Amino acid sequence: MSSPQYTLVNSKDGLAKAMTHLQEANRVVLDLEGLDLGEVGGALSVIILRPIGSKLPSKTYIVDIMQLPIDDLTPLFDLLRADTPVKVVFDGRKDFCELHYTYDVDLGKTLDMQIAEIRMRVLQGQTPLEQVRLYPIWLRSRAISRPSDYTLVHNIIALDHCAKRLLVSYSDKAKVNHSLWLRRPLDVQFLQYAAHDAYLIELVYGAFERRGTLDRELEETSQRYISIWSDKKPEQSDIYRQHPLLPLNILTYSPPSPLDRRCAGCQRLLPSSCFTSTSLKENLLATIIVNFYQLFLVIVAGEHQ
Repeated sequence: MSSPQYTLVNSKDGLAKAMTHLQEANRVVLDLEGLDLGEVGGALSVIILRPIGSKLPSKTYIVDIMQLPIDDLTPLFDLLRADTPVKVVFDGRKDFCELHYTYDVDLGKTLDMQIAEIRMRVLQGQTPLEQVRLYPIWLRSRAISRPSDYTLVHNIIALDHCAKRLLVSYSDKAKVNHSLWLRRPLDVQFLQYAAHDAYLIELVYGAFERRGTLDRELEETSQRYISIWSDKKPEQSDIYRQHPLLPLNILTYSPPSPLDRRCAGCQRLLPSSCFTSTSLKENLLATIIVNFYQLFLVIVAGEHQ
């Protein structure tokens, strides 16, 4: 497969031409690249967009945020805020976080293909053993010994792994040094890398569309997922937000309730079904620990001994 076509957008006129194409689409692949993107101290380098279902041939637009004045980006930000076109992402949490905190842009209607992949496993009737096999190695033995604690715990997988599970055919992408995303001019390898990911997200989207799994429920679940860090940007060292497991109360959702409890680790308000309780004293609140976060508490305690 040849490298996907792309256009580097680094001028106001170039962005205007790209917007004409993007606004014709019903769906737009969205991806962001940068240095420690979406984290405290991180910075955005480029916004990658690829229209799906437009009248014109598909092309990836790589918008160089560092080369454009903030005022020139208003049309692009308006498109990202709008519900149409629908944004198609793969693990859009850090993308949402960077746009939300740095540019005051909250994404409109979004479909997250990482969530679509997890839903596919659940809908296909994934067995507990199959579920555990996808866990990180350090979690497998614990989950096998206490399976009832991990019924709602799902591993999240990378884009290329998802494509392979869907039997999507694609070529390998160039490897880049992610610490150099802020260097200018951008090397062609970085542009090819960005274009490749956007194209692969489109292929994954197409595979799910053919399966008929892109429904309203996925939209609602995707929105909960990508906006999960809207309370604060995660620190790079935050083990409660930087882990390869789907956070609880995303896929299986309970609306807010006065009985919700705050997790001592991730600080999220969660329903009681997400916790195990241990009584400390007769008139004191129970100590609440989210099921799979308990492992991280054990690890941290061990590191400080």
